[in-house]
Amino acid sequence: MDRALSAAASGMDAQETRMAVIANNLANVSTAGFKRSRAEFQDVLYQNIRPAGTPSLDGTQIPAGIQIGQGVRTSGTLRDFAVGDIKKTDLPLDLAIEGGGFFQVSQSNGTVQYTRDGSFKLDAQGRMVTSDGQLLYPPITVPQTAAQVVVGRDGTVTARELDHNSDTQIGRLTLAQFTNPAGLEAL
Repeated sequence: MDRALSAAASGMDAQETRMAVIANNLANVSTAGFKRSRAEFQDVLYQNIRPAGTPSLDGTQIPAGIQIGQGVRTSGTLRDFAVGDIKKTDLPLDLAIEGGGFFQVSQSNGTVQYTRDGSFKLDAQGRMVTSDGQLLYPPITVPQTAAQVVVGRDGTVTARELDHNSDTQIGRLTLAQFTNPAGLEAL
């Protein structure tokens, strides 16, 4: 009886994990750059009560054994890195990545982290930053005299000055690529 309760409890625990992942996906449905997750499960070890081929009382062999599973466990939560819905905002620094890759942002301690959220802003010094104020890496500063900022499909960032009709390249966005993006730690 303990075996049955233990297996059933592991199933309830797995379903609780599944529901928590779904709830997080729903809570972030409108979050820019959010990548939904999916819980994956695997069965736990089996207990062999009687192996296949065991001799029966009349001298024949029993064709099917008896194995009883010990339940289920969560094997991982995987992120879906497929391109999500791209929404036009008409804001010149709202960017989207088509395909793979991550924007690089500098933390206050100098480390670089990665994001798919491309809703950039300008800070008081004219530097491109995330909504949380993290600097884009490598840094790009927009001159205060710029009338327009354009980001090309190749990542080139140009600014058109108020008193000039020519564009000046002020930086280039670089994307980080990873062999196993599912192995990244979400922060």
